[in-house]
Amino acid sequence: MKNQGRDGSRGCVNGLALAGEIWRRVGVNREPSRKVARQLGLETPTMDGVMRICRHFRHAPSAERLAVVAMLPPDVSDSDVADWFGRSLEWAQAVRANADKIRRREPMPAEMEYVDDGYQMGDPSPEEIYRRAAELRANPERREPINRKDPRPAYESVSERCSIRSYRWNRRHASFVSNLAD
Repeated sequence: MKNQGRDGSRGCVNGLALAGEIWRRVGVNREPSRKVARQLGLETPTMDGVMRICRHFRHAPSAERLAVVAMLPPDVSDSDVADWFGRSLEWAQAVRANADKIRRREPMPAEMEYVDDGYQMGDPSPEEIYRRAAELRANPERREPINRKDPRPAYESVSERCSIRSYRWNRRHASFVSNLAD
């Protein structure tokens, strides 16, 4: 989602808060979704995700249901949601407290709640990432390169290979080359 409001302000635009307008313009009036996304200051994947939700319900769901979806990322606060939807902080807190009841009242598949390619189901929270990174840094048996000529880490066995690939720049071929043999 872009960080610019329709009026050019630096406020955050949340496509879920604009679901009613998106459904009216794209779903009912058949305006091109890319044009509407550009005019509303939304990114295309966000627009597509909001339209998937609206098509599922065949209308724009309630603001409470959309707020439950907007609250999924761990770094979204109640005040953020209240600002996006133009409601009070108490309203956002009540929505968070009654999220399960709202989900039962207006059910949708769990994968639809992840509107765009940002935060997805199963992603770790920022706190979890920081905790795991601290554990890795504190581990005295971290892999170190054998020598400076060979940048590949030393492995005890094939099963210990890191799942994150690393690449180096090859000047002769003007491309990146994997540091590890596949």
